[in-house]
Amino acid sequence: GSAAWLGAATAVGCFWRPTFLALAAPLGAFVVVADGVVDGRRLGAGLGAFFAAAGGLVALDSWYYGRLVLTPLNHLRFNRRYAARFGRHARATHLCCNLPFLFGPLLIVVFVSGAGTREPKASSEDLAKKNTQSPRGRRLDRALKGSCLAYVVALSSVAHQEPRFLAPIAPVVFGAAADALAASTSSNAPPPRPPGRSACSESRPPNTTPWRVRAAAAAWLVANAGLVGFYALAHQAGLLRLLGGLADVARESSSAGDALVTLGCYVAPRSAL
Repeated sequence: GSAAWLGAATAVGCFWRPTFLALAAPLGAFVVVADGVVDGRRLGAGLGAFFAAAGGLVALDSWYYGRLVLTPLNHLRFNRRYAARFGRHARATHLCCNLPFLFGPLLIVVFVSGAGTREPKASSEDLAKKNTQSPRGRRLDRALKGSCLAYVVALSSVAHQEPRFLAPIAPVVFGAAADALAASTSSNAPPPRPPGRSACSESRPPNTTPWRVRAAAAAWLVANAGLVGFYALAHQAGLLRLLGGLADVARESSSAGDALVTLGCYVAPRSAL
């Protein structure tokens, strides 16, 4: 069931990055808790799948390296000892800089507009009339937002913080924003056509897209255009010019043992050489 799949996925995620546990914990609570009561069967299935997948990964890593290897533990040890060597950031960098930098206006849509996940059995028209969420939808909404916040808090405990570390929460942010915009659109849908009246006899209906949806789409496009300009024209501009000059030097050099070491920048694109 869903608990077993979530448990196995959590184990795989923890071997990629141990902080994935913070991302999965609120979702796990959503799956195994119903009406304030823990479902023992689902809890057992989730924990069993987690430990089974984790045991398999430990066995695979240990077989490959010829010794016992606990990858999540090694990851934590490495970050505790060496993360600061790659750059030390303020603890609030993810929350105050990287999140707005990556998602911009979508954060406003998700956390301010009251976006929620609609219950699959209810149609958008019914939800628009009720203008409310089902209890299950509200619980899932809180679980998804809680996953994002818990993951950001867990990542903020590490001294080195980069925007790319927040990639796992991107599907949640995009999905919640899309849900909010879709709900706003459905609530402004035109009334159904009366029986017996053809579409040809009616004038073209006005644009019923809410101004909030149009404003969010425009803000998202502007934010992404700004990021492209920043990274392409400012952030990496010096590195690209450097690589272009080194390419000319390399063509004129007869030495085959030259090495290039770059510090304080992202991985240098070899295509520019």
